[in-house]
Amino acid sequence: MQKLESDGVGIRVRQLHHEEAGQAAAIDAECFAVPWCAAVYCAELQLSSLWLGAYDNQGLIGVAGYRIEPPNAHIVRLGVLKEKRRQGVGALLTEKLVVEARAHDLIPMLEVRETNLPALALYRAAGFRIVGSVPNYYTKPRENAAILELRDWGGGA
Repeated sequence: MQKLESDGVGIRVRQLHHEEAGQAAAIDAECFAVPWCAAVYCAELQLSSLWLGAYDNQGLIGVAGYRIEPPNAHIVRLGVLKEKRRQGVGALLTEKLVVEARAHDLIPMLEVRETNLPALALYRAAGFRIVGSVPNYYTKPRENAAILELRDWGGGA
């Protein structure tokens, strides 16, 4: 795997480490109605997966990861601290996940709440397209999920 240290918008991105699971869980608690705890992050880091952290000069500010489910790289989490949102951190994490997935001939895909317009805009800007939906996928509140994929669509996003 290529080295995942990078600079973009003053942010470094690298692989997430086990000892950062608690910090990742704290970010999760800010971002999701059903947050993951540190133990879940530790378990995820053991799977066939890729987990990235975004860091500024104060520490971990965002997390993102995918599970390898051939032929897909199933993006299962992407979260950024509230005070760091709308600054390119989510876009940078998305870009790094996509680069890694494509380097391993995987198709990036994910689910997102149909009403999560900022997330949908982020993924559409990265080239993802809605390819389906799953009724009642989410709880708290119960809501449908849009399924998105990033493929070579042969003519633009």
